[in-house]
Amino acid sequence: MISVSIDRIRITIPVEIQSNYSNIMCLIHGMKGDKGYKVWKKETATGVTIPLHSGGSLQLSAGVSHHKLYVTIGFKPAFLSLDSWDEIEGHLSYMLPDGYQTAIDNGRVSYFEIAVDVFDQSPSELIVFDKRLQVSTLFWPKSGGIPTQYLGPKGGTRVMALYDRAGYLNKSKPNADYAPISRIEARLRRLSLRVPELIKCKNPFLGVGVCRFKDAAVASDSEEWKAFVNDCGNQGTAVALGKLSKYSRKKFRALLTSLTCSWWNPDAIWEGYSSALTTVPGAFTNTPE
Repeated sequence: MISVSIDRIRITIPVEIQSNYSNIMCLIHGMKGDKGYKVWKKETATGVTIPLHSGGSLQLSAGVSHHKLYVTIGFKPAFLSLDSWDEIEGHLSYMLPDGYQTAIDNGRVSYFEIAVDVFDQSPSELIVFDKRLQVSTLFWPKSGGIPTQYLGPKGGTRVMALYDRAGYLNKSKPNADYAPISRIEARLRRLSLRVPELIKCKNPFLGVGVCRFKDAAVASDSEEWKAFVNDCGNQGTAVALGKLSKYSRKKFRALLTSLTCSWWNPDAIWEGYSSALTTVPGAFTNTPE
């Protein structure tokens, strides 16, 4: 089974009036020391993570980019309940002139995560590849477990991540024992879409392929192929493909594509996007009442 959700969104809103920006900065600094609040500062921005009583958190930051003032809000739509949304609205009401409506009217989506959960499949069993993403990185958790694989450059406009969703849930929930879940996530930056325009987002999973290591292991007796499959597990597919000659790279990419899992169909998966988008307040014009 496969499900689609919106894992995270950040909306950046220009601030035209210096006094409004100063007020937001004062509010952020004033939260320092409040229980559960985390205030941070970078070279061009200051922000705060606000815990919500109903679960989850709201991220707020303000800064300067290209000599222009801005404020960014971020939250995880899939975790929002009506109670948590009331809390978010309450915080935004004294930060922005018209609360969240200001974000809908004037903001642009600067970061967006679309998650595809594949049930009963461990990420350690899967090879994810994409011809257009030529950088791959594996991040091994300090506590052990299954590494997260990234396809695409850090900070790129489109980065794919493959990670152990069940492992995360088991660690975050006492006595949880989830069956394997692989999350294949598109992390999109600088979309420049307004929230009500998110329905126009192009399918970021087109061009992404998924196959199983066990199928790849028996797909060829070639020693070069076997070394390539091993490199996919240790360094990611982009690095593994980059080691090959142009001829072998084309041949092996075609072989990977031929092994694509029957359940991986980006067009069919994208049919679930509009339903997932209903968790983003304002994506279909109306905010929660």
